[in-house]
Amino acid sequence: MAQLQYADCTSKRPVRRSRRVLVWVIFITILCSSLYISYLSLLLLPRIFVLPAALFNKPLLDLSDFSNLADHCAAIPPIPLSDFVSRQRSLVKRLRETNAGAYIAEPGSNGLYFANISSAQWHLSERPFLIIITPAERPVTEASFTILAPRFEIERAKLLGIPIIRGEGLGSQSIAFIEWAEDEDPFNVLFKALPDSVTNGTVVLDQGMRKFIADGLVGAGLTVKSGGYPPRIAQIREQKSAAEIELLKCANEATVLAVREVKRRLRIGMTESATRKILEQAMTAVGLTNGGGLVLFGENAALPHGSGTDKRLEYGDFILMDVGGSLHGYVSDVTRTFTISPPGSIDPRHLELWYVVLAAQKAALKAAQRGVYARNVDKIAREVVKTGLEDYGVKMQERWRFLGTNDQSQENFDVNDYFTHRLGHGIGLEGHESPYLVGGQSNRAVLATNNTFSNEPGVYILNKVGIRLEDCFYVPENGPGVLLTEGVGGLSASPWEP
Repeated sequence: MAQLQYADCTSKRPVRRSRRVLVWVIFITILCSSLYISYLSLLLLPRIFVLPAALFNKPLLDLSDFSNLADHCAAIPPIPLSDFVSRQRSLVKRLRETNAGAYIAEPGSNGLYFANISSAQWHLSERPFLIIITPAERPVTEASFTILAPRFEIERAKLLGIPIIRGEGLGSQSIAFIEWAEDEDPFNVLFKALPDSVTNGTVVLDQGMRKFIADGLVGAGLTVKSGGYPPRIAQIREQKSAAEIELLKCANEATVLAVREVKRRLRIGMTESATRKILEQAMTAVGLTNGGGLVLFGENAALPHGSGTDKRLEYGDFILMDVGGSLHGYVSDVTRTFTISPPGSIDPRHLELWYVVLAAQKAALKAAQRGVYARNVDKIAREVVKTGLEDYGVKMQERWRFLGTNDQSQENFDVNDYFTHRLGHGIGLEGHESPYLVGGQSNRAVLATNNTFSNEPGVYILNKVGIRLEDCFYVPENGPGVLLTEGVGGLSASPWEP
């Protein structure tokens, strides 16, 4: 009997141990399943449960919520009179060098640059309004102004406040106003009023002048300088003054700050259009006019200027914002590609491409020095992207499948299929102005001191991902380009830190 009892006792121990193991297995299985289901829920919730559009399409914040941005550019003054006079003197010098009697422009970017008259101040219409700048007789370094305006608008024209040295003594400048009646030919009226030095010589017409205006001036008897718009005159505006660079710095810094504030307010499920509205609010709050830009989520960013759809933000998406605004007429241009999703939810191939684009941006900035051909800066950025795409393919072992091609020969790989636009453009009173950072032997532009450019390499893979990073910079007297966004940290630090 004792042996039987002993045998019964020992036979129960493995049963109890097995039960404990089974309980632990069931517990761990349930725990892992719960964690996995929770993870899937986080990924799928935005897709299967979309909150009403009205919730996402109304602004999340009032302008007062951006009050921390309001003072960033408040102390930056507009362009001073001394800068305008310096520009006018440079123009007079170029006119004399080219034996031209006058420079004629309409309200616009060059009208704003030389005479502080923009197309916003004087709306262009079928009625000619012209700014004529001629070398003064005394002193020979100064500019004289003539304004052609409709008779019924002449008093308004006199209120425009053209920046000149006013007074009666030597060195003062003059403005003549020529009016034309509705039943008169304005071009003939102007021709008869201009001095012989203009009518018997040649004139330079602004490169932005409308064709019917140019035709009217030629038809009245003026002779236009041959050879197109003189590069020497274009270079005046291309090389910025210290005051211009300060304005561009503050405008670009403010734009970066606005983007960062918008990032803090982004939520999964928001639409591109709702985000644009918040972005516009932030740009207004930071003190910039005409602020706004592109907002593209996920695969929509593979089209550099947008898809025309209104995608909702999903986990794992990159967010591309290409943003600009204006400060006293000077324009910002900043692009950030970033994410609000945790690292584990981002396709590692997308992350790798992001760092390739950043490397191209850094290489271009380092190469952008005085005396360098603009086309070579574009070339250097393109080479970095090409190498990055090739290395990326080796590491991931599926480059060709991901890039959407079955041709796996290195000879047929063209970086321009993925880095589809030029590296950059000049920036100042216009968002895009000369000179340009673009490849090709036809681009003979050479970087000069105080040229200002955008630096915006990108990689775009259709239906998958688009990444672009953009910061503007100026060319110093010596050394590499200096970021206009340096005061707020400069380049993006990571895909989570724009």
